[in-house]
Amino acid sequence: MLFSHRMGLKPRSALQLGVMDKELRNGLWSVLVENVLRNFRGSLDGVFGRQLPHVLGSNLDSLFRAYWFSYLKIPTDTIPPTFDEAVGVLRNHFFGCKWNEVYDFVDFTIRQLMTRPPEGLTGNMVTDFNSVLER
Repeated sequence: MLFSHRMGLKPRSALQLGVMDKELRNGLWSVLVENVLRNFRGSLDGVFGRQLPHVLGSNLDSLFRAYWFSYLKIPTDTIPPTFDEAVGVLRNHFFGCKWNEVYDFVDFTIRQLMTRPPEGLTGNMVTDFNSVLER
């Protein structure tokens, strides 16, 4: 708890029912960024062995395919070729959807990562999500 909250100078956020404030949405997105998206490992160039910024063929390939196919329910051939573009689509959805759809997105992500954890994923995302929800 922050100093201002402990001293009663600034009220703590009330339980949010039927809404989601900006701070909560930002916090949930940041958990996803720090625990999943920062672990992106692009596909390798067969000729030079360098890492490419492509989503398909990356360590997060199955997660992004699941987002498109099962969550967004749009054709997988519309997944943007680069990681930054694909994340941009997800970010726009996340920050533009209804409050309950944010929770759907978080729930979907956790379930996908538990059944198919990508290579290189570290951290304790569930603990981090819970920490954001409790603040």
